[in-house]
Amino acid sequence: MSTEPQTVMIVEILPTKIWIENGMCGERIVVVQHQGMPPFDYAVFNYGYGYTSNSTTWDDAIRVAKSIGATEPIEMKSRELRFQKPDEIRQQIALLEQELAWTEQKNAEGETP
Repeated sequence: MSTEPQTVMIVEILPTKIWIENGMCGERIVVVQHQGMPPFDYAVFNYGYGYTSNSTTWDDAIRVAKSIGATEPIEMKSRELRFQKPDEIRQQIALLEQELAWTEQKNAEGETP
């Protein structure tokens, strides 16, 4: 096994945006997006009155956003309520029907999926 260092060439570093979104049920979502790519939910802090508070979910979301490179002031957004289109729902149903057929076949063969 060779221990010689290898040369790595960085071709491009994509600009990255980091922000926090507030959900309609009190959750906080740390979102990351590289230029030209769709947004990615990096971390979600769910709200549950018996376990969390608005200030702790806020503080935790800020801490995580900063730990992955966000700088002050961190942009805040309201989470967009998005409804799926009929074709998206049909696609999900088709995938679930495939999963159901596979599970039924495994059960018929005496296997536990």
